[in-house]
Amino acid sequence: MSGYLVIAAIGAWLADGGLRVSDSKPIAFVVSQVQRLWKGNAHRFVGILGLVLLVGSLALHFTL
Repeated sequence: MSGYLVIAAIGAWLADGGLRVSDSKPIAFVVSQVQRLWKGNAHRFVGILGLVLLVGSLALHFTL
């Protein structure tokens, strides 16, 4: 069950870095990979992806 909490923490980190347009090294690496497909919307995509991971993993953690 704790695996869901690890995924939730990663999702929170991605959402925070993506929606605040952070320039830390790990977030910058993720965004650079996403920019190939999403161009200028890469930070928004990473932020929304993080929120989906966070909400989905918390829902699975508390229901299973």
